[in-house]
Amino acid sequence: MRIECGSGHAKREGRWVVPQRIEARVHSGHVKLDFTQAVITQPVLQIDTEVRSGHVTLITKPGIVVDTDDVAVRSGHVKVRTPWGPDVPEVLRIEVSGKVGSGHFIARPQHRTFWQWLTRQPRPYEIAAR
Repeated sequence: MRIECGSGHAKREGRWVVPQRIEARVHSGHVKLDFTQAVITQPVLQIDTEVRSGHVTLITKPGIVVDTDDVAVRSGHVKVRTPWGPDVPEVLRIEVSGKVGSGHFIARPQHRTFWQWLTRQPRPYEIAAR
């Protein structure tokens, strides 16, 4: 799969089949890949990314491991957040390579809505990790 995003937005969410490889080129736009309902058919996904001044966001769920060791960063940043423990079995390993200029690359779990936060409902990944 190939995603090229100039100054717009591109996203994959809901039920979609995760390919073996994704090429993401982002100039000043935003790319969002939501893996919470994605159909995972193989254990490894390779993402080759080039982020100039935009950003790439991966929405993960328990069992998804993101490896960003092969990403070169100039003035931007790379942040991977996995709040679940190491006892969760690995479902998908995402290996990210490429470069980030003045943009950013973020992998994080799904956020609660304001209503879920206000009524003190548990986070979605806390329910799935049980």
